[in-house]
Amino acid sequence: LVSEVGNEIASSPEFDMALIYTQSYERDRLRVALRSDSDEIDVSRIAAVYNGGGHVRAAGFTIDHGDIDKLLMNMGNRPNPLF
Repeated sequence: LVSEVGNEIASSPEFDMALIYTQSYERDRLRVALRSDSDEIDVSRIAAVYNGGGHVRAAGFTIDHGDIDKLLMNMGNRPNPLF
C-alpha cells in the first residue's frame, strides 16, 4: 500500500516526489519510502545518504524516530534534495 500511495502522490502535478514513513518492525525505527516521477530527482541518491537503497524512481531506508524532524526539515528546505 505504501508504494501505491507514494506513486500516486509522486505522479500528481503538484509534487515531484513523495516521502512516506511508517513504523518499522524494529522498535524506535521508522521505514521511509521515497517515490519520484521526475527526471530531475533520483531518490536512490537521497536514500543512500541514510544508508538505504533503491533505484531512480523508488528507494527507501530506515531511521530512528528522533531523526524524522531533521529529515523532514532537510527535505523541505531544498526544491531538489541533495542536488
